[in-house]
Amino acid sequence: YLQIHNATKTLDNNLEYVFYVHNIKFPRSFYSALIMSPIKNNDDEEIIEKKIAIVSRFLETFIVYRAVNSKTLSYSSIRYTMFSLIKEIRNMDIPELINILKSKINKFDIKLNGIMNFKLNQLNKRYVHFILARITNHVEKKCHIHSNFRNYIEKDSKNPFEIEHIWANKFDKHADEFDTEQDFKDFRNKIGGLILVQKNFNSSYGSNTYEEKIDQYFGQNMLAKSLNQKCYKNNPAFMKYKEKSNLPFKPHSHFKKSDLEERQKLYQKICEEVWSLDGFDEIQNR
Repeated sequence: YLQIHNATKTLDNNLEYVFYVHNIKFPRSFYSALIMSPIKNNDDEEIIEKKIAIVSRFLETFIVYRAVNSKTLSYSSIRYTMFSLIKEIRNMDIPELINILKSKINKFDIKLNGIMNFKLNQLNKRYVHFILARITNHVEKKCHIHSNFRNYIEKDSKNPFEIEHIWANKFDKHADEFDTEQDFKDFRNKIGGLILVQKNFNSSYGSNTYEEKIDQYFGQNMLAKSLNQKCYKNNPAFMKYKEKSNLPFKPHSHFKKSDLEERQKLYQKICEEVWSLDGFDEIQNR
């Protein structure tokens, strides 16, 4: 229990998923009991660590799947699922545990393609921020760039990261593509039209047009940089990752409705890589 508790405070590479689950504000009354359930008294430290990582990775995946499909994560709505799973995985060995949890995910009636309709609203800001932080951190690590997830979600720093709308809130600049201002606002809030930037950037450039901001994006994190043509020149680590992953990264000299839709598809593909079932096997084979 103390090992799990400590992992909520420090981003440990072997127990990173505990940190993620805790920072997405999932009820500890669920995750502590669930994560400890498969652990046996005679498990050694390596097995215990792997079991904690495997179950917490499942939990993060469960949370993300529900969040992007606008499914509630309230206590009353998921308690039966959680308590049933606590009993089901009790004292399980690692191979069986992985098989059970993979099977659960495969049987979810909701999938990550829910990303295609996922957008920011008053109720889901923390999930949007979390997912943007995870995919930004993931892309940077794949490009061998020093990156710390904690920096992207830390609220108490002097210059915290905030959600930035790529489109400024100016309907008149997009009236050629939208019939009403409400249609524009709904589309503007799609996750494909969002990135994370630091507060001082958001204050200085947030109301500018995309064409005015594109050069500034190149000085930001890798997900923001990827909007700019310069990211695709003299950047072998990024280009190697792009080619190997087959992710549809592309620069956008302008950012119209079709460009935002392309970014939405890109984010879905990155999410599928981040929360791939292969991650469970990677934990087992450490």
